[in-house]
Amino acid sequence: QQQQQQQQQLLPQHGRPLPTGPNAGGGPYVAIPSPDASYTQEDEVGDELPEDDELEYTKHDLISLDSGIITDYERGQIESFFSGLGTEVYVSSSLANLYERVGKEDWRLVYTGIPVLLHDKGSTRSRCTPRVTFVLAERGSCFALWKDTIDNLSDYKVAAAAFHTMCLSADHRKVIGFSFDSNQAAREMWVRVEELTSNPENIALSAPGRKRKTQKRAKAIVLPPKSQISQPCQFNHVTSVTTNDTQRYFSLQAFVTAPIKHRTP
Repeated sequence: QQQQQQQQQLLPQHGRPLPTGPNAGGGPYVAIPSPDASYTQEDEVGDELPEDDELEYTKHDLISLDSGIITDYERGQIESFFSGLGTEVYVSSSLANLYERVGKEDWRLVYTGIPVLLHDKGSTRSRCTPRVTFVLAERGSCFALWKDTIDNLSDYKVAAAAFHTMCLSADHRKVIGFSFDSNQAAREMWVRVEELTSNPENIALSAPGRKRKTQKRAKAIVLPPKSQISQPCQFNHVTSVTTNDTQRYFSLQAFVTAPIKHRTP
């Protein structure tokens, strides 16, 4: 029992601030949790909300709540950002920390974001191969902080109640971990991953005895002239990011080059 309590204390801690980049420090380092370790953390998902959450928030408030639980508005943001023809989007109901394994037992925090699963059905020319992609999206901007393809060697599994691990597709010797802010969100993500990876075509495996159907070439469609195309209908602007948000979003600080100021003659 004492050993199990020590293993509980070694679980990665959840982070609420802006995501931490890979070059932002050397830690924190924690030991890998045992899959058999008991975990007594209660789910953070409940029916009762704080009194402040019952108020009517503005769009700015809805994407800056100090909570690890994703709101319906944020879910709609992510779905609008990543959805496309022939692509299904599944958004986690809580935030998660992304860790990379350092050595045999230590973990280092890399990013904090919203876990998203993208299922490309392979029904379009641009995405003609079925695949499942795991994306860690930034809260508020929806930009992808990290993403990787789940294949037959990813070995996505549950290491603890709210901690999942998988191998990178580029190098299956490297292991990363996801520490969810909610046990329920972790369970839902696991069920969804299991459902998608149970289809061999989604993880780059060919089912025995099955032949791919040859796609018939469709006749060229005559497009209408631009003069007959109306302006966008029922348009809803759900996400807006400007240079003024640089201090707010880590992605703008790490992935966007600062504008060059020209000297006046």
